[in-house]
Amino acid sequence: MSRDSVVAKFLYDQAIAEEIYPENPDGESLAILNMLADIRKLGYDYHYFADIKFRKIKDPAIMKLLLQYYSKIDSIVIKGDILRKIDPKRFPEVFDLALAEYNEQSPLDKNYFSDFQDILSKSAKSEKQISLLLSLMDNPDNYASSYMIRQKLAKTVPESYRKYSFLYSKGVLLPATLKEFAKYGDSESVEVLKYAAAITDSDIKELCDNQSYKLCVTMQEYWKKRCTKENIQNEAKSILIKNS
Repeated sequence: MSRDSVVAKFLYDQAIAEEIYPENPDGESLAILNMLADIRKLGYDYHYFADIKFRKIKDPAIMKLLLQYYSKIDSIVIKGDILRKIDPKRFPEVFDLALAEYNEQSPLDKNYFSDFQDILSKSAKSEKQISLLLSLMDNPDNYASSYMIRQKLAKTVPESYRKYSFLYSKGVLLPATLKEFAKYGDSESVEVLKYAAAITDSDIKELCDNQSYKLCVTMQEYWKKRCTKENIQNEAKSILIKNS
């Protein structure tokens, strides 16, 4: 058994041990139990929500059932787990459901609980869906807190997305953000990188007062360690050298 399989089994067993339902379930608990019962009617041995979360689901009949019960679920974590199991090619409504949940989240929740932006970035296929993701970037807090969506747009529609990179470049000046400029060879990109390569203490102070930047730094201890003047300078210099 591979290490990944061992870890997966441990997490599965732990999830089952923690999955306890009241003697007289109602609301979300009842919805989950009924959903599992309906999946068993399809011929699958599912007795815990952990079976949905940890098993690979290929049968569109199960996916259809998950969608039917989705509106009866309150937990944002369980909603994310459900949407991850539904093929957006077969059920394009996954995008709309994830977008609705994403829009309900606070900027910090979008950072800490990134399931919905991950689902959005993976399920966006049509021009309309890509345009909707672009429109989210009009809000600088969304830009700051949605790294996965930014990566999707930078790859899918780089020219349309680029304006947001420039618009918020000084407000969300992180090493990861600088890498978004590496793919652009125009003078504006070079100017942003040059600014970062020579960033000063006063620039950093102004940056730290920016709300969008605070969202990013609050997101992870990782960024707190990396977002120093020296690291920003070195990242920008490295990109400039590679692109020269």
